[in-house]
Amino acid sequence: MAFSFANIISVLLTSMVKLILGVPLALGLGFSFWQTLFVCFVGGSMGVLFFAFFSQKLMDLYFSVFPKKDKSEKKEKETFKQKMVRKAMDKYGLIGLAFLTPVFLSIPFGTFITLRYFPNKLKTIPYLFVSVFLWSLGMSLFRFV
Repeated sequence: MAFSFANIISVLLTSMVKLILGVPLALGLGFSFWQTLFVCFVGGSMGVLFFAFFSQKLMDLYFSVFPKKDKSEKKEKETFKQKMVRKAMDKYGLIGLAFLTPVFLSIPFGTFITLRYFPNKLKTIPYLFVSVFLWSLGMSLFRFV
């Protein structure tokens, strides 16, 4: 079955941001197992690279538009996502954060948080790639089992 360029790009862009939505989209569009695995892995890896190298610039832009508020006046309650990140950090370190990133945290947020705790990109990015690959493989296999 021939796929349109728009289908491939839509799966790539979706996988760059949220892998858990990219795999079902690819499968829904009729991609085979290998096509799904390849396109979602490439999209997720592109997302990791993009957000790893441009996250600080994006944060600077965000804070130039929305300045930081003084948090000393009120104490905020920890959210579920923050608790999940803290527990993964305490118990499993880099491997735990890399595992959570593609599916549970989203690639932009997970990459940003992982690089804040582990700033060595040469060590951190390969873990994120492996995690994206394993999640892509697992979710792709789930359909064909």
